[in-house]
Amino acid sequence: VTYRDDTKVLWLQVASTDMAQHSAVSAAITRQMACGVLASTPEADWSASVTGHLGPRAPADSDGMLFIAVAHRHDGHIDCLSVERQRLTVRGRVARQREAASRLLQAIRQRMEAG
Repeated sequence: VTYRDDTKVLWLQVASTDMAQHSAVSAAITRQMACGVLASTPEADWSASVTGHLGPRAPADSDGMLFIAVAHRHDGHIDCLSVERQRLTVRGRVARQREAASRLLQAIRQRMEAG
């Protein structure tokens, strides 16, 4: 989880052109975040990323929207296994953070169990 756009670009190899085109809360950026972790961390085999609008000043059309990506390194290749767009069901920033974390952990578990 990286909050600042500059951190996404510098640490996770997210393309700044894609950031400008899609915004930080998008499937494209979430995928790049998950893959960027594995590209920067050769010791890791799994990664996940989450980004979303949790409020309180989120745009009305994307308030509570969340993207989750899970990536896996296998035989030297990095594969982004899934990118999911979800809508949070609770209100309030802290409650949404908890729900987002729970959904992220669930997505990781599902992908790891699937292999």
